[in-house]
Amino acid sequence: MNLGNVPGSFLKIMTKILILGGNSNKNKDWVDSLAGLLYTKKIMGMEIVGYHYSHWNRGDVNINFNKELEHISRIVNKEKDYFVVAKSAGAILCLNGIFDKLLKPKACIFMGVAINWAKENKFWKNEWANNYSVPTVYLQNSDDPAIEFDNLKKMLLDYNSKNYEIKIWHERGHKYEDFLGVSNVVYNFIERI
Repeated sequence: MNLGNVPGSFLKIMTKILILGGNSNKNKDWVDSLAGLLYTKKIMGMEIVGYHYSHWNRGDVNINFNKELEHISRIVNKEKDYFVVAKSAGAILCLNGIFDKLLKPKACIFMGVAINWAKENKFWKNEWANNYSVPTVYLQNSDDPAIEFDNLKKMLLDYNSKNYEIKIWHERGHKYEDFLGVSNVVYNFIERI
């Protein structure tokens, strides 16, 4: 195989990018759209996995954290290196999985982190964020009702989180539909890791 001018850092052989959406079944389209765009960028050796929660098909209201983490861990933990891109409740699910040592991503990109939703639904545990140290980029809209940018920034400091960047995102509310912008952040971050 001729690799031509592909930089060595792009050769992340057998690496997965796992995409986790928010709680609502409307996030199926979000997951599929982002997965499709990331797939078209085709960095060699990257497998894009757009994950659909089982409750979306059953019509249940909320993610079953235990069930989904068990299934997700079977998908990714065979891999040496994988990355997680998660929106909203997907970021909360990932934090839970990392804390419980079910997920061991090399790095994460979280957007629209749904802290308020998790607290309202009694899913949130402070220890998930306490001393969190997985390399992570947070993209958060300034006015996101899930948690505003300034409040997320303060929370990360209060919980002594490490190895993260937090960026104010340019959309409004809880929308993170600039898929091209998100995909650029994903690949630029992976390239640095």
